[in-house]
Amino acid sequence: MQRHHVLKIVAGLVGLVLLSVIIAVIYVSGNLNQHKNKIETMVEEATGREMLIEGDLHLGLSLIPTVAIDGVSFGNATWGTQPRMATVKSIEVKVALLPLLSGNIQVDSVILIEPDIFIETDAGGRGNWVFGESQPEQTAGPEDEAGAPELPAVGVQEIEISEGRFRYRDGESGQTTTLVIERLSAGAEDTNSPLKLDLAVAYNDHAIDASATLGAIKILLANQAYPLQLTVDSAGAQITINGELGQPLEGKGLALDIAMKTDSLGTLSGLAGTELPALGPIEVSARLADSDSGYQLEGLKARVGKTDVSGRLAAVLTGERPRVEAQLTSTNIDLADFTT
Repeated sequence: MQRHHVLKIVAGLVGLVLLSVIIAVIYVSGNLNQHKNKIETMVEEATGREMLIEGDLHLGLSLIPTVAIDGVSFGNATWGTQPRMATVKSIEVKVALLPLLSGNIQVDSVILIEPDIFIETDAGGRGNWVFGESQPEQTAGPEDEAGAPELPAVGVQEIEISEGRFRYRDGESGQTTTLVIERLSAGAEDTNSPLKLDLAVAYNDHAIDASATLGAIKILLANQAYPLQLTVDSAGAQITINGELGQPLEGKGLALDIAMKTDSLGTLSGLAGTELPALGPIEVSARLADSDSGYQLEGLKARVGKTDVSGRLAAVLTGERPRVEAQLTSTNIDLADFTT
C-alpha cells in the first residue's frame, strides 16, 4: 500500500477518535445513550456510510472525563466484499477539560478493545477508505480564506490497542494480508517528548515483538530531523535500527544504522512471503542512506557462517533501468556456507 493511502487510513481512525472527543465536550452531562441516533446520523451524513452503536455510551465526570462507547461498527463501501469496514468492541477516550479554555483538545488516552479494521481496494485500485465521489480541488479565494474557521490544536498522549486485527485485501490480486495485534501501546508525555512504542503482533501468523523510541510528534509534523530507535524480534531473528530521518514526512534524509542476526535465513521465509535458503548463522550491519539516484548501504559488514563480506551496495533507481552497484571485498569465502 502506498504511503499516502496509509496516511488516509490513519486520518480516518483519528477521525473516529475525535468523534468520541466531541461527544465528551458537547454532551458533558446527562444520559449519553439518548444521543446515539444523533451521533450515528452525524457520521452517516459526513461519510455516506452507516455507523451503528449497538452498546452503551458511558461518561465518567472529572477534570479528565472518560467517554466509553461499546459495540461500534462502520459500514464498508457499496462495492466492498464485506459489509463492515471496521468494528470495535469498546472505545475509551479520556479528554482533559482545562486545555479547552485555551482552545486546545488534549486527549490523555485512547483505548481500543478488539478493533477489527478491514481495508481493501477494488480491481481498479480504488480504496474503501475513500468516502463519496472524489471532487476536483477548488482554490480558496480571499473571502473563503478569511472566513475559514481555525481548527483547534489536538494532542493525543497515549494510545492502547488490545486483541485487534488489521486486514488488507488487494482487489486486483485477491490476496489478503492480516496483522493481528495482541497488544500495542504508544505514548508521550506531550508533543515535545519522545514517543515510546511497544507492540506484539502476528503478521500472516508470524509473531513479531517490537519496541521503539521515536522523536516527538511536534518534530515529525514540522518535518525536521526525526530520531528513531527500533528493536524487532521475529522468527529467531533480531533486528535493530538506530538513526534519524532528515525529512520524515517525505521519507528522505535517511541515516539509519541497521543490524540483523539470525541462526538461519530460512526462518524468515514466512515474513518474506517466499522460500528463503537455510543459510546461517548470519550477521549483517550497515548504514542505510538515500541519494538523488536511489539508496545505498554504506559500511556494509556481513558474515554467513565462516564467509565474510564488506563494502558498499547501491540501488540506482534513475535511468532507463534500475540497477545495483556493488563494491565488495572478502577475507574468507567458504562455499560450504552456501550449500543447503
